[in-house]
Amino acid sequence: MTATALPARQRAANSARAAFVQHWPLYLIEAALLGLFMVSACAFTALPEDPASPFRKALPWGFARRALIGLAMGATAVALIYSRWGRSSRERRRAWRFRRSLVRGM
Repeated sequence: MTATALPARQRAANSARAAFVQHWPLYLIEAALLGLFMVSACAFTALPEDPASPFRKALPWGFARRALIGLAMGATAVALIYSRWGRSSRERRRAWRFRRSLVRGM
């Protein structure tokens, strides 16, 4: 059977499978970065918000604690995005979008 004779659903499944096989390192990197961000978000939230934490006693204002949590999470995101793995992920995604735009003629 030729590619054009396949049903549309099967062609889509084949192309999704081929994309996964081709890009699995990128997906693995992004999953690892997301996992690191979630662990750091949990730690940055649990530390100042735990009632027994000395950090909470030192900074009793809720707004200030939440602002520091936001700054810590933002700094973590920036650090992960500009890390070697984050740069690799961004560059591959940018190259993929460029190739896709060439194929589509945009």
